[in-house]
Amino acid sequence: MAWSKSFCVLSATAAILCVAACAAREVTPVAMSQAGDEQLNCTQLNNQLAANARDVRELLKQDKAVERTNVVAGVLPLPMLMDFSNEEQVKARALLDRNEKLNYLAKTKGCGGP
Repeated sequence: MAWSKSFCVLSATAAILCVAACAAREVTPVAMSQAGDEQLNCTQLNNQLAANARDVRELLKQDKAVERTNVVAGVLPLPMLMDFSNEEQVKARALLDRNEKLNYLAKTKGCGGP
C-alpha cells in the first residue's frame, strides 16, 4: 500500500512538472509603429533600421540555440527544459515588420539606405 501511495504522489508530481514546463512565456513584441516615428530624420531612421537588422540576426541565432536545446530535452526526455514560446521568432518578425514601416517612412522622406 505504501509503495502504491508513493508511486501516485511521484506520478502526480511528474505530471504537474510536465504541465508547468509546457506553459509558454508571454511574448511582447515591438510595435510596428511607435509614437514619434513621423518625426525621425533620415539618420535616425537609418540607425533604427540597422539596429533592428542586428537584433533580428541575434534573435534568429538565439532561436536556433533554443531549437537545439528543445531537441536535446525531447530526446532525453526533460520537458522542463523545453521552450515552446517561439519568443525569438515572434520578436524577430515584429522587428522585420517595424523595418517595413521605417523603410516606408525613409522612402517618403527621400532618405538613402542604411
